[in-house]
Formats: sequence, C-alpha cells, structure tokens
Amino acid sequence: MELGTGPPATLLLKLSGILSRTNSDPILVLDNACGGGNVTLKLFEALGENTSGVQVICGDSSMGMVDIARNRIEKHGWDAEARGINCLVRPVPLRPRSDLG
Repeated sequence: MELGTGPPATLLLKLSGILSRTNSDPILVLDNACGGGNVTLKLFEALGENTSGVQVICGDSSMGMVDIARNRIEKHGWDAEARGINCLVRPVPLRPRSDLG
C-alpha cells in the first residue's frame, strides 16, 4: 500500500504547506478517502515532535479501510480518529474536538 501512495502523499503534504508551519496554532486535517491512513502516516512522520495542535480525521466510505486506519492510529498513538464518511453528502459532517477551538 505505501509503495504506491507514499510518494504522492509526501508531495501532497509538501504542497499543502502544513509541513512548514512555524507555530502550534490548532489545525484540523481531513484525510479524505484515507484508505489505510497513509497520508496521515506521512504527515505524522514528517512532523516528528511538532504535532501540537494537529488533529486529523481519517475518513473513508469503506468501513474496512476505516478499521485499518483506526488500528494504525491506535498503534502509533496519534491525535487522530478514523470514521466512515460519505463526502458525497453535503455538508460533510465534520466536528473537530472542542479543545481545538
């Protein structure tokens, strides 16, 4: 899985600007169509210890993929959650934790 999605995930994160943030202002990241959570993996690897204020929602319409992402989140102890999301429904039902403002 990571061999095919790793390089594009890394490029996506670089282009987003999230890796060059210079403060710990809270941010909410939606890893839409997350699959097994590879973009989230690359995000947390790249941020290293600089994850203060970063919350990630891994969303996928496949509950099998959500389960894989959830297991990965638990294994690594990330500040993230995995949930089933149908992004064809508007508005997308995202509610960040209240401690992020």
